[in-house]
Amino acid sequence: MPTISPRGIRVLIDAKRIAESISDEDSKGRALVMIAEALATTDSDRAEGIARSITQEAMKAKALAAVAGALAATDPDRADRLFADADSIAGSISDQGWKAIALASVAAGLAVTDPGRAAWLIADAEGIAHSLYSEGAQAGTLEAIVVVLAATATDEAERIALSIDWESRKANALIAVAGALAATDPDRAERIARSISSKREKVRAMTEVARVVAGSDQDRAVRLIAYADNIIEAETYRDSVSYMLIGLAGALAAIDPDRAEREVQYINDERQKCRALAGVAGVLAAIDPDRAERIAQSITINPSKVAALVAVAEAL
Repeated sequence: MPTISPRGIRVLIDAKRIAESISDEDSKGRALVMIAEALATTDSDRAEGIARSITQEAMKAKALAAVAGALAATDPDRADRLFADADSIAGSISDQGWKAIALASVAAGLAVTDPGRAAWLIADAEGIAHSLYSEGAQAGTLEAIVVVLAATATDEAERIALSIDWESRKANALIAVAGALAATDPDRAERIARSISSKREKVRAMTEVARVVAGSDQDRAVRLIAYADNIIEAETYRDSVSYMLIGLAGALAAIDPDRAEREVQYINDERQKCRALAGVAGVLAAIDPDRAERIAQSITINPSKVAALVAVAEAL
């Protein structure tokens, strides 16, 4: 987890102000989690304070576990206390779907330092998800579990993703796994992306892998972008094109940022356009932070704006 510069701290303070103005508690919680995670190494006290301010309990548990994970190597006693608090909060959540997600979030934080305990929590979370009242609720919760586990418990995340019966939920989960693997095992990440049957989600997976590898393997990134481009060119349903362009724009940002910004303008849904701009800003943050910050500040929907500003701050 990077150390944030003074300029980055200022950007995060701006992001926190915006996050606190979000009316939807789940969206606000997710935004504040990102900020707490970004601050955890640089200012753990402030990060913990932000985490504890979150009113959505599953997001509070996730944020506390993230701060604990960042502190595990340097302050193990404090990390243990924060993990215990996160675990207690997760266990007290009455909504079973959110409880499962919260338990998985704690497991994600523990995966490196205490894999045995993490495995127990993952099994608990997975069991709760399978006990939910409908197939849709089960699939949605399993997808969310995979998303929080993908970065630190990738093998378990892939196993759970493959168990999901709902195809669109499985595809979204596999996108998260492919993205997490791309930096360390791009061949495996690409195989996962290609295994997705839906063209919409296959494009998103391919472009996610391309986005991650663009800095280290530009030839692969260009090939994957061309593959995605061909699918998009053949698509006639406008909403599908807009959805796929979100990923394409992010992948292009490291290779051709001017084209990336142009592609965003073809997206006809404002929420999707803002998600795409956040992706572009996130990639550009490491290359051209001033441009990335300009793009982030232009975003009109606050959850996406916060995500972009956090990416900029982490790169500064």
